[in-house]
Amino acid sequence: MIKLGRETIHLDAQARDKTEAIRIAGSLLVDSGNMQSGYIDSMLLREKVANTYLGNGIAIPHGLPKDRDLIVQTGIAVSQFERPYIARYYISSVSGLLDGIGFTPPIKCLLPF
Repeated sequence: MIKLGRETIHLDAQARDKTEAIRIAGSLLVDSGNMQSGYIDSMLLREKVANTYLGNGIAIPHGLPKDRDLIVQTGIAVSQFERPYIARYYISSVSGLLDGIGFTPPIKCLLPF
């Protein structure tokens, strides 16, 4: 079962730009043992390939398929930023379960709560 706890939620976070926002959100998954730190760089590279912003304050940043081995276990994390850079809420999730349906396992999204 995926758990969302205090250690994986960061409200009123502050970042200078979108890159720092993604790093902050990704670090929650690293700190909780869901992915290795190198996956954050993969998320940033993926953002250069295609913007993961969906609109309405929601984005789904995720890493590149070649870096799936950096995923340790399924998890979810949420970061809310005081000043939105593209999206206001970053929900980071990592899941090897999505492999079979064509998604890159570690997914990072922004959702308003």
